[in-house]
Amino acid sequence: MEARLYKRKSLKMGDMAGRIELRPAQTNDLETIALMMDYLGYPVLPSELKPILSDILSNPAVKVFLGVNEDGKPMGLISLHCYPALRLKGYQVSLEELVVHPDFRGQGVGKKLLNFAREYAEEKRAVRLEVTTSNKRKSFRRKFYGKNGFEYAGSSVYRINLKLEDYRAIA
Repeated sequence: MEARLYKRKSLKMGDMAGRIELRPAQTNDLETIALMMDYLGYPVLPSELKPILSDILSNPAVKVFLGVNEDGKPMGLISLHCYPALRLKGYQVSLEELVVHPDFRGQGVGKKLLNFAREYAEEKRAVRLEVTTSNKRKSFRRKFYGKNGFEYAGSSVYRINLKLEDYRAIA
């Protein structure tokens, strides 16, 4: 099912010349993924990302896709996490990361990535597709997700940021 989903994707972009093709990210995309995380507002060096990237890419519940143009230039990235949720009595797909390369913003790439996420969730038979975003993000202020079919859930996120040193102290 998943292979069919991303192999059949060669999405035509509205007014933009060319196409976007979604393909699964690979470990050799490390530098591109690090750059995309920087564009998303999470600066990370490839050397910092490398230890976790293979775990992410080998996790069957997590899928990371790169959107590339006909020349192979990265246009965007989307990361999806599919998991069972007791409260939903079914599966949820969480949109973990969505970022569009600055050269391609405002050209419909983000909308195409969201459409892909919805199709992915439907093929997984998920009962919910969810995204958590900060109200400080430009995409929130522009109502990007609301304009693309998402409803505001009125939720709050609470977190404790742990450091690697915290885990070493436990061991």
